[in-house]
Amino acid sequence: MDGHPKYSYPAGNADVPRKGHLSRRALLARTAVLGAGAVGWRLLGVSQAAAQTASLTISLHSIRCLEEVNEASASEEIYVLVTTVSLRPPTTVIDGVPPLPNFEVFRYGVYEDFDEGDVVTVDGIPFWGPSSTPEDIENPDHAAMIVSVMENDNGTPEQYQELLRDFVVPVWLGSTVGEPNPANRAARLTRRIGDALNGVDLPIPFTLDDDHVGTQQLVMDASDLIVSGTKDKVLRFETSEGRYELVFRISSHNAVQSPWSGANDNWMSIGGIFPPGARVVATTRNADNLDVFITGNDGRVYTSWWYANAPWSGANDNWLSIGGVFPAGAPVTAIAKSADSIDVFITGNDGRVYTSWWYEGAAWSGANDNWLPIGGFFPAGAPVTATSRNAGNLDLFITGNDGRVYTSWWYEGAAWSGANDNWLPIGGYFPGGAPVAAVARTPDNLDLFITGNDGRVYTSWWSSGAAWSGANDNWRSIGGYFPAGAPVTAISKSPDSIDLFITGNDGRVYTSWWYAGSDWSGVNDNWRPIGGYFPAGAPIAATSRNAGNLDLFICGNDGRVYTSWWYAGADWSGVNDNWAPIGGYFPVGVSLDAVARTPNNLDLFIAGNDGRVYTSWWSG
Repeated sequence: MDGHPKYSYPAGNADVPRKGHLSRRALLARTAVLGAGAVGWRLLGVSQAAAQTASLTISLHSIRCLEEVNEASASEEIYVLVTTVSLRPPTTVIDGVPPLPNFEVFRYGVYEDFDEGDVVTVDGIPFWGPSSTPEDIENPDHAAMIVSVMENDNGTPEQYQELLRDFVVPVWLGSTVGEPNPANRAARLTRRIGDALNGVDLPIPFTLDDDHVGTQQLVMDASDLIVSGTKDKVLRFETSEGRYELVFRISSHNAVQSPWSGANDNWMSIGGIFPPGARVVATTRNADNLDVFITGNDGRVYTSWWYANAPWSGANDNWLSIGGVFPAGAPVTAIAKSADSIDVFITGNDGRVYTSWWYEGAAWSGANDNWLPIGGFFPAGAPVTATSRNAGNLDLFITGNDGRVYTSWWYEGAAWSGANDNWLPIGGYFPGGAPVAAVARTPDNLDLFITGNDGRVYTSWWSSGAAWSGANDNWRSIGGYFPAGAPVTAISKSPDSIDLFITGNDGRVYTSWWYAGSDWSGVNDNWRPIGGYFPAGAPIAATSRNAGNLDLFICGNDGRVYTSWWYAGADWSGVNDNWAPIGGYFPVGVSLDAVARTPNNLDLFIAGNDGRVYTSWWSG
């Protein structure tokens, strides 16, 4: 979970909108040289140089400035051009002439204010293979990848991209049709691109206003055809124009058997007849227990529980009603503040928050529709967020009709602070009823997060002995541009860290992180995309099984559940839109809950189209 890109142009786009473009003449020249089907190449070599066919994507992961050479600006402004060519033997020959190889030129950057020692994490779209989707490679010699590092002075980066893509590369490839050795051909093309960027033998008049740091080939060998996971390759550029280190990430997309029980749409039904897609919430009181809650069509809250070596109590539609009369399908919040207690919260039809609790050996307090009202006047059915900083404390948060966030708290031996409609407003001006995310990373800290009307994420924090930082509508913006009121998922994997996740307007998942002593990574609208293509604003479930791990879950446009995971020292598994599908067929974008009851166990819960609750589990 390292740095973040500072860019002026979309990262890795092979066809970004271009200002100051080379005109229609360039496009006509390219069409004349390439003929039909100029893009959309496939890398399906037939050589047996590698025993294993690998389905891979390759992307530019990061750039480090080792030494800068300042000229026109106070800092370097870097961009990278990657030319990718399929040099596999042709399968067809027309009139004795092999077809021109398929190719593309990708651009990453510009990265501004780039100083010595700086690192930018790029993770733009892959340049291998077409349309940034995985493609098979059998022989690494058939995959030519040529990397050019440029310093933006007074030129237009798009024009350099077009110079290569529309003239230099197709003209040179056309002149070398029939070259029998793909490795030699790739090496010669590398030299030709380098010469062109230095102004040698340009095929058209072209003013060189940017500096060419250098051009190298990213050479693949058999060891790079990985069958699982990721692998990084490094290129260093050391010239009079500067010294840079580029890291490229190879990601395997070979099919592997999923360890999830619900793979292949094999999620287990654990009964119930509830509103389709209604929010399911789960808690765990110990490693051998799970408790699940949902609001029914009749407005009552239902529960089902599981203990190791026993079936789910609610199987065969035998869920236990624990009372209440609330909006059908309204979100329930449940928390286990100790191994022998559970507290449940919900917002009623009258806008008040209600609670019911359970202690080992006793029945639910709210049975027989006897839930306790603890005040407030909020949007009916609005989500309530609960945290527990210790076994004798609970803190609740909700967004009111006026867009302000309100809180109420409980300490053992005392009544709820918000009783008699006395909830404390702690500021902000957000969409009415918008979900609030809360984490208690220590017994003396609380951190809140919410998405505003402007699509930015805001935070407010509390430390024991101090007031809320966001009081008087002083919540801090920490960047982003997301759907107004979209749910933010927050998790603290250690006392000195917080990770946030949200689904953007483009359907990708974004993250921002904080470590003690540093600022939020996503300030200045610099949240990092970590892939996926999901319903805009779809809720994300997150768990942390230990301080070096995070697991994310989301329901996609196809109704399947997808996951991406992170381990310390590695990147997110789902970058480059490589989230793993783990089955199911549910309402599109519906919320699901995830629980890590041990470092080696994950359990998921979701309400299906048929109103039944389904589960899938994983064991490490």
